[in-house]
Amino acid sequence: MAEAAVQYKKVFIAQQMPGDFEAQAKDAANALQNAVNARDQSVLNHARATGDAAHQTSLVRSSIKVLDGMVSSRFHRMRRPDLFEVWKQAKRYPMKPGMKRGRKAK
Repeated sequence: MAEAAVQYKKVFIAQQMPGDFEAQAKDAANALQNAVNARDQSVLNHARATGDAAHQTSLVRSSIKVLDGMVSSRFHRMRRPDLFEVWKQAKRYPMKPGMKRGRKAK
């Protein structure tokens, strides 16, 4: 738009526009484009971080399952129900906060 407006420079100056209006218009267009690019990058970073967090959570949950098999069998063999109860509480990995999603009950 700024480049198209240059051919009408005399008209814009006659309407009280500053003499360097085309440079100001180009600067404003560049600032707007930079803001749009920054927003797009922020959205991409957020999506990437969310995916990475989900992957790490998956790794933690699978590691807990492996540990649970080893620790639970060991406590049962040792006949230590007290330690087994403590382990049941320790192995709990919190669910994601927020509303539970899924099928609605009929």
